Amino acid sequence: MSESIAHNMVGGEPSLDAKIAAAKVMAEKIGNLLDIRGFDVTSRKPYADETKCNYGVEFGFAPAGPLTEGTGIKLTYFSNERPDRLSLKFNCPTYENHDGVTIPWPLAAAKSDVTQALDEAKGEEQKRVCQNLLDRWDDSMNKRYRKCYGSDVNHTGYKAWRRCTLIGGALDKIELIVKQLEKAWPFYLAKYQFAMVSAVARDNEAKAFAKYRDSIRKILGGNQPSDHRNYADSVMYTWDVGNISDAMLQVDTASDGSVVLNSVKIDKDKAEGFLKHLMQWKG
Repeated sequence: MSESIAHNMVGGEPSLDAKIAAAKVMAEKIGNLLDIRGFDVTSRKPYADETKCNYGVEFGFAPAGPLTEGTGIKLTYFSNERPDRLSLKFNCPTYENHDGVTIPWPLAAAKSDVTQALDEAKGEEQKRVCQNLLDRWDDSMNKRYRKCYGSDVNHTGYKAWRRCTLIGGALDKIELIVKQLEKAWPFYLAKYQFAMVSAVARDNEAKAFAKYRDSIRKILGGNQPSDHRNYADSVMYTWDVGNISDAMLQVDTASDGSVVLNSVKIDKDKAEGFLKHLMQWKG
């Protein structure tokens, strides 16, 4: 039986209440259909942009196996576009960096990246994840995963429908949305697992780096750096250390990296003693 929510959608410049009400209808009816079709939906979060006409729903799903924690989709209806548009985006894995900021890890790996990762894999889990993705590889789907939309870096673009509220459109016949999910889901899960391996590794690396950074902080007197700047795989810290001001250290984030003492500003009458100390490490 065909499902329709098209008559519940609002266009033009709707009020916030109207957008939220329409988003709730999306959450209920599409979520119910996902349940019927065997998706283990754990959350349905309607949302609306207060400043724009955009609104929709975020769905979360129960883990379907190892490394699938956090899988989900985001449906956004752009009611003010001509023609109107419904966008489907898939969640990316995330990790927490050394400053406690949540960072997305994209799903944009090329097939050659997966093949190389399989050749270099050291553990059985990583080999299984790589082979699983290669077995399910789909070039046409992958092109869409590689499209990132604007500043919404937590999601990677996959599918969009236009003229959604017309007869036969995606919001008039929401089976179209679910069928697209069913088609993409095995590849998405395989992509997600492959990205999650990297996200977990980066998360562990960030925790180890934060511990090392705190050790340096204690050695330098326990005070916080007056400035820090992130580079590709290192962080430049500036510390004010008593009579030694502006001690600058560039610390690699990798555990097998190095620490570079870039500069130390010190009074001239103390410089010779400091240089003599450094020369002890000449060898």
